[in-house]
Amino acid sequence: MKRNIFYLFMITAFTSLILTSCEDNIEGTLFDVGDGVHAAFASNVQLVDMIPEDGNEIKVPVYRGGNSSSEATVSIEMIPAESIPSGLFTLTNPQLTFPVGENVAYAVISYQDINDLAAGEVYEITLKLTNEEQISVSESDEITVKAQRKLTFTKLGNATFESEFFEEAWEVEVYKAAEADVYRIMDAYYNGFHITFSVASDNTISFSAQPMGYVHPDYGMTSFTMPREEYDQPYRDGKVINLFAEFRVAAGSFGLFQEVLILP
Repeated sequence: MKRNIFYLFMITAFTSLILTSCEDNIEGTLFDVGDGVHAAFASNVQLVDMIPEDGNEIKVPVYRGGNSSSEATVSIEMIPAESIPSGLFTLTNPQLTFPVGENVAYAVISYQDINDLAAGEVYEITLKLTNEEQISVSESDEITVKAQRKLTFTKLGNATFESEFFEEAWEVEVYKAAEADVYRIMDAYYNGFHITFSVASDNTISFSAQPMGYVHPDYGMTSFTMPREEYDQPYRDGKVINLFAEFRVAAGSFGLFQEVLILP
């Protein structure tokens, strides 16, 4: 019953908008439910916590307010944010079909391996209905999906951190996510500034740019950043984590350094 009421509300919102003007005595326009597909997204933003149980998929509901007695297909375009590497996400069904009797269908955004996704990174992906003739009068034709990995950290133990940047070594606490091979070095360089990274199945390592705590007197906060492709890339060798990283400020880079974490 709740589902039917919800669909009835969506249909009413999408297809029965009445525009009236008492002052001008203009008769309002009533849109017939049976005219067209009247497809729309439920909102303009969807927040997603990605977990392994999702099967490497993000599902985005699309609604139709038109007559559901027949099958209907709508075209959808995926527009990833410029910062997202090419090919990391794929729109599985750019031609989305509403089965007979159904007022909702799901656009599916897929990815190969959750461990390929950087820890702490928020991925913004826009979906857009491309056929204007199929769009609801509500004009809710676009949605931005903001997806990130859901992580629950517990302490793994104490580890040794060898810093080429500071030319010394010290003991650190390391936490690991229960959901994936994601690690967090607590207070890695300065109190309150943690370094989080993920390890893929092939032992390659990725991480998003993150402040490491050192504030340069002229250039501000220094970021712990993935090296550019032409440099050595971080990787895992048994319990040894080789965190090649660039230490960057607004004006440029201090260079590439090999920071080594030896897990317990």
